[in-house]
Amino acid sequence: MRPEVARRLTRAVWKQRAKSWLPTVLLVVALSAGAIYQLDYRIAHMDRTVAVTAVNGVVVSARRLPTKAGVTLAHVRLDDGSEVDADSTLPVAPHTYDRVMLERAQHASGRVSYHVAQVRH
Repeated sequence: MRPEVARRLTRAVWKQRAKSWLPTVLLVVALSAGAIYQLDYRIAHMDRTVAVTAVNGVVVSARRLPTKAGVTLAHVRLDDGSEVDADSTLPVAPHTYDRVMLERAQHASGRVSYHVAQVRH
């Protein structure tokens, strides 16, 4: 086979390979760019925690959430008299009248959330 014909044949083979793989590569690049954009957007608009303090209280009522495995929602009366709802992912769920230590998280938006950090018997 002459070198010119071999070169044209090689070029034709590579063009055919590019035609078959190019759509797949472009799809992967587009999906990756979309995922990166979404992740960046979520990180940029996240409600960051500004301060975390420990507060104590007594569980008034507690119930397991059916949508999340192992998550308990506890209604807690704090030592200062106020009542809040706190989530708990502890292996042992807090029960009514248990003393608990909560983590009070102040967020950048002004929102306050509570999380059960420890059950004190």
